[in-house]
Amino acid sequence: MNEVDWIAADAAPWSAHPTFADVRLAWLLPPAAAAGLACALVRIADGSTVPEHVHAGQDDILYVLRGAARMWIDGHGERALRPGDFLRIPAGMRHRPFGFDGDFLAFNLWPDAARRPEIERSL
Repeated sequence: MNEVDWIAADAAPWSAHPTFADVRLAWLLPPAAAAGLACALVRIADGSTVPEHVHAGQDDILYVLRGAARMWIDGHGERALRPGDFLRIPAGMRHRPFGFDGDFLAFNLWPDAARRPEIERSL
């Protein structure tokens, strides 16, 4: 298909995350919409909680746009996340974002998501 996908900045369709109550998603390319890729804007408010989890079938790739947080990654400890930071967590690696400050917003990619409909699995 030679379709062009375009979503205006003020028209992103925000919805609840299917697993984590404190997380909002604006799907830019939902799973199965484009071969081998899903991507979304991810918004997490101050003081929110996201449990430890793993993306069994795909890397979790994010680029921080706004706010700050910390990310615990199994075997790697904690990393600070600020606007402009890039992070790739390999498939199958446990991780947990926490310490959200300033209405956290990130661009998130999940390669191979079209072939694996379950993006996340809580531990």
